[in-house]
Amino acid sequence: MTHLIRTSALALFAAIAMAASVPVADESVRLTALRAIFPGMQIALLEGKRIDDSWSAEPKPSELAAEDALAQENVYRVTGSATNEAEKQAAAQLVTGTPSATRLIRFQIFHWPNSTGLLAVLQYKFEGAVPSMACPSLGLLVHLAEGKVQDRYLLETMHHFSLKTVRMVNFSGDADELAIESDFGGAET
Repeated sequence: MTHLIRTSALALFAAIAMAASVPVADESVRLTALRAIFPGMQIALLEGKRIDDSWSAEPKPSELAAEDALAQENVYRVTGSATNEAEKQAAAQLVTGTPSATRLIRFQIFHWPNSTGLLAVLQYKFEGAVPSMACPSLGLLVHLAEGKVQDRYLLETMHHFSLKTVRMVNFSGDADELAIESDFGGAET
């Protein structure tokens, strides 16, 4: 029975992987999106830098293994003051009291289903920050159209460190849907 469940799970995963939309790789599109999301801020690509917040590759029997969905993505340094309460919490330096103004951002961009817009899925933390566990890093979804931010959605911040799954999949043949999974979450999330 266990073998049958594993085989079914692998077949489902393979079907999802084959049906998934591919993220936009064009660096000019990526930089344009960051400039729209963080207007007026300094943005720099950190050549060759990667951040991998994967859990243990070889877990002990009582541990889980979970890869970081954005481990292979470029890292960008975005410098500018915190723009909202979640960023203020994530930028906090609980030891010195001086907040960070430097974000380390990884992200993927997908074509918005059935339109010319884009969907940016960002994961970032503030460099040198020592925030509370209420907001150790930020996961953010941003809808962009015609070079402008149309909408933002902040993922749950409580105990959030990284994204484990980010995929656009098409199950029904109608439109792609976002499948996203965070590593942790607060009580009742």
